[in-house]
Amino acid sequence: MPAESRSIRRDLLARGIIREVAGRYVFTRDCRFRSVSSAACLVAGRTAGGRAEWKDSQGRSINDLLGGPKFRRKV
Repeated sequence: MPAESRSIRRDLLARGIIREVAGRYVFTRDCRFRSVSSAACLVAGRTAGGRAEWKDSQGRSINDLLGGPKFRRKV
């Protein structure tokens, strides 16, 4: 994990925004990130593609919900 991500993780832990539960990090409240991948990297502790990594309670990824990896938001 990049040093900056480690620093952000330590800060979020200290502030109670994330906590470790059974060897995993979970958010205790909403927190904004510049990208879903940045947030995924922070909790996974490694490089992570957020659109594939984040899952809802039924196991569906953001890619699944938004129509696959080629989905692009229209600006």
